Amino acid sequence: MTSPLHNVGSWTLRRAQIGPDHLAAVDAERSLDYRALHERAGRCAALLAARGVGAGDRVALLLGNRTAYLELVFAAARIGAIAVPLNARLTAPELRGLLADCTPALLVHECFHVHQKAAHPDWTANEAELFTYPVDDATILAERRQETLALVRALQARKDEDARCWARSALAVRGKRAASLPEGALAYERGIEKNEGLAQYVEDLSLHAGARLTDADFPAEEIRQRGYGTGQAWALLLDRFGDWKAGLGATPLDEVLRARLGSEGAVCALSPDAIRSATARAERDAAEVLASRGTRRSAFLAAPGWTVEIVAGGEPLWPQGFDPWNVKNLGERVVLHTRWVKVGNGAGSVEVLDRPSLTEGLGPHPLFNGARRLVVTGLAEPALTEGEGQVGIEAKGLKGSFRGRVERGERRIRLLLP
Repeated sequence: MTSPLHNVGSWTLRRAQIGPDHLAAVDAERSLDYRALHERAGRCAALLAARGVGAGDRVALLLGNRTAYLELVFAAARIGAIAVPLNARLTAPELRGLLADCTPALLVHECFHVHQKAAHPDWTANEAELFTYPVDDATILAERRQETLALVRALQARKDEDARCWARSALAVRGKRAASLPEGALAYERGIEKNEGLAQYVEDLSLHAGARLTDADFPAEEIRQRGYGTGQAWALLLDRFGDWKAGLGATPLDEVLRARLGSEGAVCALSPDAIRSATARAERDAAEVLASRGTRRSAFLAAPGWTVEIVAGGEPLWPQGFDPWNVKNLGERVVLHTRWVKVGNGAGSVEVLDRPSLTEGLGPHPLFNGARRLVVTGLAEPALTEGEGQVGIEAKGLKGSFRGRVERGERRIRLLLP
């Protein structure tokens, strides 16, 4: 068969039809279910075609270990092209030899993140802050929305004078927010703006795409995603006011812009109606976050099937791996993991993949101070193996082994650790 849809390019479609919400790929930045992987591969295919890549052409991939790698492999196959993987650790002469041999129609690489990690290793964000970010604080959310409104107006301003005025307004709100936010939460926002927002800025410049931030803003819990948009916004505004990239160090982007604009000049003000609207929307956002926590927890506990509960004894269950893109803080030190988590201690470990699980924290941080217990619901009847003081437990999406004692109930298994 010659159709590209009868090669690996059709695989994402089949998987999206079979299990659209199942976990497909995870990297350090994002996780994708099969629906998202299929959609993103489709967008990549359209982009490759727009760059003149056709059937039989080769597309060289010089990328790190990212989901984008898979997206491009499937995208190339979908239009009948051939993906040629290149090792990012090869030297320049070695790469030149391979490129001369395969004669690609296009080379896809990610030089910005490579440069970023080499030149600016301090451009990081501590993902642990996501668990404690105050997404249920209506006052903080209202200030966040006001900052977005001012940023969007600065980006849309036709005159430089108006852009400066609204940029100062956004910076004024950012300063107010900085006084309200926990120090770690503010550092997280600024880290994402630099690490990912600047990467978004570079990518969208190459695609001739516009600003991603809009008046609608991002949902209250999409802190990371908003950082992509605000980081790009600060960079676009800096572009407008002269060269700023040389010597860019550890200073947050908003502070770089503040220094560029200076302390003198007009500061635009949002209308009372805009402020009232932002406040009302933030109050609804906060209420929805609180309501959704109860709804999610109830739905999780009510899932039909078997329940497995692993209860820590003398040592907490420590996080050994989790997907930061798919966690929900349910309050009271409870975290819902919707994709993947692995916890363990000296008695053993357990991994839950592609199904929801819940951890209950022991300390101020709901996960990183250790968990009191892990609960998994909605399981098929687990298989238990016991011998020599060791208990193995396995079901679809769950596998673990511990030293401990088993308690059995009606469609429920509790594993009590020493």
